[in-house]
Amino acid sequence: MEFESEEATKVFDDAYATHAGFIIRVDVFRSSMRDGKVIWQRLICNKEGIRKLRPRRSENRKLRAITREGCKAMIVVKKEKSGK
Repeated sequence: MEFESEEATKVFDDAYATHAGFIIRVDVFRSSMRDGKVIWQRLICNKEGIRKLRPRRSENRKLRAITREGCKAMIVVKKEKSGK
């Protein structure tokens, strides 16, 4: 797909994520060395990945809810030389 602007891309991504039932977060991105603008980024589901199991340090600490479920939803956004 091709979009006219970065804002149009964000609107589409947010609408798709809401319709599909998840939230998008930025995983990695690459910036231009000239002007510092984002030229490439990977947007993933907020439930992507699986939490590492670690030994508990203290019995008094509360356990947090598991929020990472291994979701594979991902969108890669790349800015073309034409500016789109």
